[in-house]
Amino acid sequence: MKSTFRILFLARWELKKENGKVPLCARITIDGEKVKFSLKSEVTAKIWDPKSGRATGQTKEALQLNRYLDSIKGQMITHYHNLSSANEVVTAAMVRDAFLGTDIKSNTLLSVFEEFNDRQEKLIGRHCSIHLQ
Repeated sequence: MKSTFRILFLARWELKKENGKVPLCARITIDGEKVKFSLKSEVTAKIWDPKSGRATGQTKEALQLNRYLDSIKGQMITHYHNLSSANEVVTAAMVRDAFLGTDIKSNTLLSVFEEFNDRQEKLIGRHCSIHLQ
């Protein structure tokens, strides 16, 4: 089954700062499902083109930002292809999580402790065959 996959870069104009910069975010759309997240970067409002979703001009800032956006887009496409080959259905949230690295299960002390407690709860009520005397 073929799905639609798009990546857009947007400026958050409502969060414009006093220094004339606006924060950037990305929006991934797959089959109508959209997820939006911050790129943790900013652009000077004067050089941002909302229609193309890129910086305009040949300034150092514009060229660096456009290279950065191309890199991000390439990484997201790679994650999408990896997920499509591993799963039958890929959602926009899955691509976002893979890109941000939040899909990786990390073993924190708390999660290990909870897992241990869950295993111990299952043992409650079972009788041990070893008798101590």
